[in-house]
Amino acid sequence: MKKILGISQIEDEFYLFEKDSKIDNAFTIFKSKNGHEFSITQEDARIIKINGPREDLSKCGFMSIAKIASEFWCVYTKKEGKKKTLCWAHSRDMYSWEWCGEMEQGTTSGVFVSASKEEQVFYYEREGVLAQGWIDAKGQCVLTKKDVWKDERRKKLIVLCATQKSKENIIMVLCWNSQDEHKELRVIATNQAKPEKLLWQSSEGRWTWEGNVDKGVPVGAGMHHNHMAVYWSTKEGGLEMVSHVLAGMHEKRNKGAFKLSPRLNRDEQNNPLMGPVEENMWESKAVFNPAVFVRKKCVHMIYRAIGHGDVSVFGWAVVEPGGKVIHRDCLPAYVPREEFEGVKSHKEKYHPEGVYASGGGCSGGCEDPKITVIDETVYLTYVAYDGWSPPRIAITSIDMRDFLARKWRKWKKPVILSPPGIVDKSAAILPKKIDGKYVIFHRVFPDILIDFVDSLDFDGKTWLKGEYKISPRPDKWDSRKLSVGAPPMETEKGWLVIYHGVDDKEDNKYRVGAMLLDKDDPRKVLVRSEKPILNPETDYENNGHKFGIVYPCGAAIIGKTLWVYYGGSDKYVCAAQAHLDTFLNDLINTGTPELVSISRNYKRKYVKIQKKKTKEKTF
Repeated sequence: MKKILGISQIEDEFYLFEKDSKIDNAFTIFKSKNGHEFSITQEDARIIKINGPREDLSKCGFMSIAKIASEFWCVYTKKEGKKKTLCWAHSRDMYSWEWCGEMEQGTTSGVFVSASKEEQVFYYEREGVLAQGWIDAKGQCVLTKKDVWKDERRKKLIVLCATQKSKENIIMVLCWNSQDEHKELRVIATNQAKPEKLLWQSSEGRWTWEGNVDKGVPVGAGMHHNHMAVYWSTKEGGLEMVSHVLAGMHEKRNKGAFKLSPRLNRDEQNNPLMGPVEENMWESKAVFNPAVFVRKKCVHMIYRAIGHGDVSVFGWAVVEPGGKVIHRDCLPAYVPREEFEGVKSHKEKYHPEGVYASGGGCSGGCEDPKITVIDETVYLTYVAYDGWSPPRIAITSIDMRDFLARKWRKWKKPVILSPPGIVDKSAAILPKKIDGKYVIFHRVFPDILIDFVDSLDFDGKTWLKGEYKISPRPDKWDSRKLSVGAPPMETEKGWLVIYHGVDDKEDNKYRVGAMLLDKDDPRKVLVRSEKPILNPETDYENNGHKFGIVYPCGAAIIGKTLWVYYGGSDKYVCAAQAHLDTFLNDLINTGTPELVSISRNYKRKYVKIQKKKTKEKTF
């Protein structure tokens, strides 16, 4: 059986290194321009020790080759008994290799990369930590003890898969076994001028092998256009390539300064847009968490309101794109009508201490609306709470003409979407079908869940399943939980999602973030904001019903401006904005990149040319 030693990217081409099981001291090199169709370029390549025999490659494992200036440098692992060492070699033609030596004990994987014309940088793994060394003037490999990257939660072997430069950055793919024995990937970037400096890292490791974890072994990686290709070898002799979207790379500007993180700017002239109205009993205590849609250059808003009875209802208002309130009804636009919304609930069922309370609405009602318009139908999703049971997701709808005419009695009979006994909130509908299906986002602590459904006409007996999820990021500002705030908005870069997150370190505060989802598959996160785009800082975000709350439920793109509408301290309706193009560019350039599989290539073929014969081999 053939054994794949490794796959490396040299400049714009991919090279595959294969050892024939019948020949222990030689390997064959294949080359590819597209990363999955390889043709033979060199046979009988060998590594020779000075005044010694060829290296026995039957004892060798992962191999990586890099081109630095006009020369080639190779690093590979070698196992003899229980001893595992890292060796390196040098070549001028990639055919005849001169063995240079073994690294110090404890190093088990590594790669060379050119950081400058004068220096050959070497990254290596040492006891689960990524460190950096270099080749000195005498051709010796000097290893430092300074850590470049480490993760205290990962204690098992890190395997460095590949390196690739991107302008001023060095991009690396790391692979390790997590504590649950799954192989995970992490992408990091270091600075070319200061290779020991870590610039960013992907938010979390992601397992990318389907099936038995023992069958997948990473053998290489490289950049192809805007995707990261990672190669996996199977025990059966197969080879698979998984292509990943990689967004969020830092780029330099203005004399080396990094781009600013995306931020929302408060509408200080009009904020808060609305507050409680004492004379209206249904909204006398709080108005907050507005859902919006744009019609004829006006922003129509459905907002949550709480009055003297502590029951949540929805009000209606119209706002100019700049933020000024044009009209606000004195009567609610939607009130609870069903028992699951709190109607006809028995007083003895209400627990005086409250098993659940949000924004002061402890007596039940309709909370936290979100609006999606599809084919002139206004779909309203919200949290339904009966005052006792765990809150659930509900949906109703109304024809656009009836909405604009304020015929609120025309709201369709609401239906529950989520199963009983589970706290499920923050439901939002994608405004466009994907592969003929509607996409619904919702939140069961701590994750954003995603479902694909055939119809939005639910029967009240079929529940959302939460088939896919987007999880919190450890050690980030959204480490505790996160929810979709406003329904996703379509942009050239992908689906823009404004979401809110909570940090384990400050679980009393809600902050606002942004992420981009893949246009064709919104399950896949391309990039997430490294920092919040809005923090609770003002008086109206801290001195209402609850301290430290900015909670978005609506957003709209109006011209070239992104508007986000949110609740401040569970008492006020507020707005913030940003220039859309600048916001998206800053999000992509400074956000935390996600490593997301977008395609799989099975049984890829490479062509082996020998003496005028063409022989195809299938992995």
